[in-house]
This record gives sequence, C-alpha cells and structure tokens, in this order.
Amino acid sequence: MRPIEGHPESGYQQLLRILQHSTTKHREGLFEDSDLQAAYGCAYDYGSGGYQGRFRVVCAAAFRAGWVQP
Repeated sequence: MRPIEGHPESGYQQLLRILQHSTTKHREGLFEDSDLQAAYGCAYDYGSGGYQGRFRVVCAAAFRAGWVQP
C-alpha cells in the first residue's frame, strides 16, 4: 500500500493501482488471474528494481494463497 509515484498511465504504476484498488475493495485482495499473470511477468521478466520487488511480494502472497501461475 506504499504510495505509487510516476506517470499514472505507465505499465508498472497502472498495474499497481489496479492491485491496490482490488486490495482496498476486498480486504483479502481478490485479484483477477490476468492481473496476477501481469504482476508475475513484471516481477520476474525485467530484472530487479523497486517495482519488481513490489510485484514479487504480490506473487508470493498469491502463491501462498494457492494461485498457480499458468
């Protein structure tokens, strides 16, 4: 739930906003499978960095909850 800075239309920032909205709307964080797949791609396909770390946290939580990356 850290603040998202940067251009609102950018890919990383836009996806983080979608995930944050799902988390605040549903206390458990009910995510669409397509959003989790996009988060997985952002987390593991583009090296390391601040946004990648945030997406890795989301993916780790999804894996613990039983999500299986297709």
